[in-house]
Amino acid sequence: MNKELVEKLFAKSGCIAFSPATKADIARTQAQLKEMNFAALPDDFLDFLSYCDGCYYDGLEMFGTKPHPRHKKQYTFRNLSEENRDFCDYTFFIGKLIIGRMSEHLLVYDGQNKIYAVLDRVNLCSMVESSDFDGLISTILQFCED
Repeated sequence: MNKELVEKLFAKSGCIAFSPATKADIARTQAQLKEMNFAALPDDFLDFLSYCDGCYYDGLEMFGTKPHPRHKKQYTFRNLSEENRDFCDYTFFIGKLIIGRMSEHLLVYDGQNKIYAVLDRVNLCSMVESSDFDGLISTILQFCED
């Protein structure tokens, strides 16, 4: 994971990055996701979780290992397990992993094809694909500029 790219996102006014996930948090989340037949967390996304346990910026949510209550907003930022549990019954998501949301899009890791994708939330068509997490972050930064 390219920390400079991630820091560009974090530097945006209003971006909230949560404290890094612990090894125990990551292990628990990996076990929960495996039990639900979702893709394993890829190494570059594990690096992200070790750097920050998710982030939020202007409609972008990158999920972490724990829920993060936002008391003033009366909102709890969901974690990877909670978000993916909602999609357990959909065969489309077997071997995939929802790692975030961005406006009307889902941010997905496809473990079978080893790619990250920005999917249209309604028809699940891929809008953009990347072979690594850095490519996904670059795409997110471009969306944030538009």
